Amino acid sequence: ESDGRPRASEDGTEEPPPLSLLLSLRAGGGRISEESAALLRPVGEHRLHAAAAEANFQRASRATSLVALRHAARILEIVEERGLGAAEAPKAANIYASKSSRSSSRACSMPTKARVRMQRATFLVAGLAAAATKRAESPPSSARADRHRHQDMPPIERGNRSRVMLQKGVVALEDFNDFVTRQFGNPVRAWFKLDVDENMKVGEKQFMRRALELGFRGNIPALWRYLDSNQGGSTSLLEIDIGSTIILAGFKKFITEACNDSVQVLFTSVDDNRSGKVWKGEFAEKIPPLGYRGPAPRLFDLLDRQGLGFLVLKDFEFLGKWKPQHYLYCEPDDEGLQKFKEAVIELYGEPIFRVWRKVLDRGGSMRITWDEFRFACLRILRSPQTALNSIPKTEVEMAGVWRAMDRDCAGFISLREFDPAAYQALGSFRIWTQKHYGSIQHLFRVLDDNGNGRISLAELSAIKKGPDGYTGNVPLVFACLDVNCERLLTDHEVNFLDSWDVWWEEYETTLRKRRHTFGRTRTADIGQDASASR
Repeated sequence: ESDGRPRASEDGTEEPPPLSLLLSLRAGGGRISEESAALLRPVGEHRLHAAAAEANFQRASRATSLVALRHAARILEIVEERGLGAAEAPKAANIYASKSSRSSSRACSMPTKARVRMQRATFLVAGLAAAATKRAESPPSSARADRHRHQDMPPIERGNRSRVMLQKGVVALEDFNDFVTRQFGNPVRAWFKLDVDENMKVGEKQFMRRALELGFRGNIPALWRYLDSNQGGSTSLLEIDIGSTIILAGFKKFITEACNDSVQVLFTSVDDNRSGKVWKGEFAEKIPPLGYRGPAPRLFDLLDRQGLGFLVLKDFEFLGKWKPQHYLYCEPDDEGLQKFKEAVIELYGEPIFRVWRKVLDRGGSMRITWDEFRFACLRILRSPQTALNSIPKTEVEMAGVWRAMDRDCAGFISLREFDPAAYQALGSFRIWTQKHYGSIQHLFRVLDDNGNGRISLAELSAIKKGPDGYTGNVPLVFACLDVNCERLLTDHEVNFLDSWDVWWEEYETTLRKRRHTFGRTRTADIGQDASASR
């Protein structure tokens, strides 16, 4: 059938309206274009099972097509009806080809579970579709402004979908912060519209639904992908606005120390006229004498989530149950960091990258989180070695050492921040290998002439030969990768480099510098506020 809408050809003349195809009601119904229909392919037997159907539904519920959502729900229903596990996949090969005595209307009727799930996701998908349409129809000037705003960022490689999505997430986060600042005054006010239960964490579906309800029409899927880059399934205020989180964490510490962790005691102290309301001038006047050294006027704006100009007890209650990480309000301990590095070198030997791989980043992701660092310190303390006096023992000591590396409170540190020399050597080695051999594994097989699965320093040094040879520090690269001090490298010791995205490391570094320059979330002003709030 024709959709009735003419389209323009390349020469500007109107062509006949494109045809749209009516899809089977038994498969969920809907219409798609004739061009899209040509892309349809049969589903292989190995994918016709419950896990694949569920993954397909999850993807559809985060996309922008209601037709795809209905079809994903229908597939889920069929698999659930027949009880198809992964082992039963071959039996389902001809689900759509088999004859059925059910009528189309009956086949389209879903069990309650599938119907309810589809109805819940419909609002979200419809909102995402509307947002995508609005972005596509946005004026060219907006696109030019975005390009100008991000013109100093490293270019994206074509075909790298993961990088494209992450960069879109960076842009979406800046757009989101700009939107909520214009709409609500600051990101914290918007946060509590996302986190209505005041858990200081929100999951994916809740975040997407609430963001749409706020009126944000940016790229919400890309925004979530960036915020939840560790795939933990939730995000916090820290990922959205680090500066505000540091101020609130410093205030939380003040309440704990000065008011015995009681927001009631604090509110009573500032509400001396017992009106049940604390105005901004009153708050800024009463808080400093109690011992708070942070930016009281800005703190007031963050707590005044409704923008009414006064605070009530309920505005403080979330602080009673929130437990921020210690590193958010501690001072960097540069001396403690130096002693920590000296101690681990004494325990594990040089180069210090061996400590990074054997103790800190045992998974080979080339970055570690605060929790990973904390657990690593505890593992070191359980070591039978004696050089443990300089290893931080309490969480407060660990937080000071961590903050000396994680200056911007990103919640993670990369190899660049822990060992710049190793980062430079291994990063250049990774880039050179990818350019000339495609992967570390391929290079390893080329260098392993005798096929014993190991290469020596002499064999690795062969990469320096020729006009396109590696110009970096080969001995340092070898020493870093030889974490077990065997003077030989195995493929197991080097394969982790293939999953290290050096480009993204450089991109994030540029991003942080730019945010610092333009006064965004990780700026010098935030650092001053953080110091004051402590």
